[in-house]
Amino acid sequence: MLENGELRPLAVKVGDKVVFGQYAGSNTIEVDGEKLIIMGESEIFAIVE
Repeated sequence: MLENGELRPLAVKVGDKVVFGQYAGSNTIEVDGEKLIIMGESEIFAIVE
């Protein structure tokens, strides 16, 4: 959310491969047998193309 209250689209999309720090995303969930990490966009260092 921007300072004026507007929402901005996320830079990360479903299926993107990302680079993140070792301590990022301390919350995990399991969906259909796949372990997923929940993290804020600010914890992502890069999107790998």
